[in-house]
Amino acid sequence: MTRPSAPDLRRGPMSYSCRRRRDGRRGEGRRPDMFRPLKSCAAGIAVLANANANANANAVEAPTDSMTAPPAADVIVVDGVRVPTPIAEVGRSVTVIDAEAIEIRQQRFLYDALQAAPGVQVIRSGSFGGLSSVSIRGLPSDQTLLVQDGIVANNPAFFGNTFDFANFDAADIAQVEVLRGAQSTLYGSDAIAGVINVVTRDGRDGFGLDAFVEGGSFGTARGAATLTAGDETASGRLTVTGVRTGGFSAADEANGNTEDDGYRNITLSTKLRARPIDSFELEGVARYADSANEFDGFPPPAFSLADTDDEGDARDLSLAGSATHFAFDGRLENRVRITYYDSAIENRSGGFVTFDADGSRLSYDYQATVRPIDAVTFAGGFEFERERANTNSTLTTLSISTTSGFALAQARPTDWITLDAGLRVDNNSAFGSETTFSGSGSVRIPGSPFRIFGSYAEGFQAPSSGELNFNLAQTATFAFDPSLNLTPEAERSRGFDVGAEYRSGDGRFLLQAVYFNQQVDDLLTFLFVAGAPNFGVFANLDEFDTEGIEVSIAAQAASWLSVEGAYAYVDATNVSTSVIAGNQPDHRVNAQVRATPTDRLTLSAGISYNGRERSGATTLEPFTLVDFRAEYQANKTFAVFGRVENALDTDYQDNLGYGTAPAAWYIGVRARI
Repeated sequence: MTRPSAPDLRRGPMSYSCRRRRDGRRGEGRRPDMFRPLKSCAAGIAVLANANANANANAVEAPTDSMTAPPAADVIVVDGVRVPTPIAEVGRSVTVIDAEAIEIRQQRFLYDALQAAPGVQVIRSGSFGGLSSVSIRGLPSDQTLLVQDGIVANNPAFFGNTFDFANFDAADIAQVEVLRGAQSTLYGSDAIAGVINVVTRDGRDGFGLDAFVEGGSFGTARGAATLTAGDETASGRLTVTGVRTGGFSAADEANGNTEDDGYRNITLSTKLRARPIDSFELEGVARYADSANEFDGFPPPAFSLADTDDEGDARDLSLAGSATHFAFDGRLENRVRITYYDSAIENRSGGFVTFDADGSRLSYDYQATVRPIDAVTFAGGFEFERERANTNSTLTTLSISTTSGFALAQARPTDWITLDAGLRVDNNSAFGSETTFSGSGSVRIPGSPFRIFGSYAEGFQAPSSGELNFNLAQTATFAFDPSLNLTPEAERSRGFDVGAEYRSGDGRFLLQAVYFNQQVDDLLTFLFVAGAPNFGVFANLDEFDTEGIEVSIAAQAASWLSVEGAYAYVDATNVSTSVIAGNQPDHRVNAQVRATPTDRLTLSAGISYNGRERSGATTLEPFTLVDFRAEYQANKTFAVFGRVENALDTDYQDNLGYGTAPAAWYIGVRARI
């Protein structure tokens, strides 16, 4: 038997994640059979155990993990900065979360993994499946861009091109990169606050099966299976996941809401890769998620959040295909890629459709990367994107196209200095042309454990098809003040961050601190207008400023014990109105402890503190959440695991009026071949 290797702390900062939980008093409404999923799990365990009856129960090789340490200096930021770079040389503020960390923390959705990334705030609307958005450094959530395997997944039909994180299952994730700060030079519009870049799992040599089933609180049953296969010329992966739960009330039970709001989701995901010759590679990616959830609305006469029979369906499809040619011993790469994203949403109340939207995005891009000498890399290319949106509020389809060109350069004049700069021009059919610049640098002080780094970046966000469509529908039926500009313009941003990092020579301790400052001009805001058919229009009215500090720490206390922590202070304000940003805690602390007392047993605990935050005119009180997890590796093939979320049964709110989960438990079994 082999003990899992001790994590190497000679790495750049990686956040751990501690899933935010909230409790509310249990209601008197629908209560699913909480033991039914456990019966299913038990049956699954019995079948698997019988199939493995002849396995060597003593031959245990526990998987190693990187949960308890930041990513190693040689870990590559796969696509986030367009020029693959070791994370210890990246001048931008980047957090990397890998599949092993997600597995050991038993996190089931992408938003779980993002909860504790420094400067990141997840905002959920009640029970499972409720609208979930992600804010970075206190900026509005519609300024966060989600990219999955090169596919931009923000929904054009949503106001602000927002991505709903509620239905993104984590079972197929290989790595998540969180790039904080404006990234428009790399990704164009919608990347003012930052980019969440998700890389899904590849196939592998030979044949592999990775599956788990689990059940627990709220009548939850969940499972996932991943098949992988491949050889030296081709590989493939297929992942199927499913979850069904009775949930809890989306409207806070403490306010008298007792009806549970359920959720179900099925996700299919695949990635294929072929390299018929050494100089040519093909890749295809597909992902489809079908989900349904119940949620609460704002019924008359009070029009405040309360129990209703509202329900919704959502279907998300993402596709990508690429071809890459390598020449001159890999010094020149030419890649062409086509991506497609489509999202269809329908909400109903009392059997009537209340919201119906379909948004899609088709994109073509070409990138050339050349490395004339080892110390210099150039990248450049162009993109064409067309997005369409249709909602039942307009009954028309609006299309916007964007043509872009970009150029990037990276230089390493010595082995301890890395510099990069980029320029991008975007020409949008709705608002015109926009040019953005960014630059960053990383300097490791020779002969010392210190590194300093920093970046300056500009960003912009074009009005979404949904916002333009909405304004067009209002102006067709209502006479607005002629002084208002009812053709929204792009939001513009500029900002910088600077950081310092200490890595001990023995790799047992790491400390990193970052200061950031960013301004957004012409923030697009919904303007209420008396008498307007849909209460108002979108207009560029506001200015938004944010600054703060992010601190990460990791320590290997012993070969079997490690500790990790992160702290974020965010001061985000709408300067135009002097109002503090909503749903943004001023202080946020996270801690993670992991112990491996034996070769077979892994124990971990997560603690998170959320400071006071504003939600409208209300101040939400601070709260602390604690999670416990355990996993026992029975043999090479099977492991049993369990967790308790919100173990202290904390009663709190993190989104005014919405409910959150009380103490909850889950147990399951995993098989890996």
